[in-house]
Amino acid sequence: MKIFGYDSNDEEFDKILKLSQVTLSCKKEDLDSIIDFLTKVKKEIESTNIEDGDHWHYRDYNDAWNEFDSDLIVFIDESANE
Repeated sequence: MKIFGYDSNDEEFDKILKLSQVTLSCKKEDLDSIIDFLTKVKKEIESTNIEDGDHWHYRDYNDAWNEFDSDLIVFIDESANE
């Protein structure tokens, strides 16, 4: 697994950063929502034919998400397993 991100001031997402670690600053309710999102993604991956490059955005699964929140993206990179 690799983790990437963008500087919050990079509104055009021009420079992708490879991160060595990530800290989630959240409430218990946020953590529950993230777990629910990851569970739904896992079930979708198990029940459909996924392809390299398929991805899911947390913001699409969370009605409470707004533009001031960070987005969490799960990206399938089969070459990462080689």
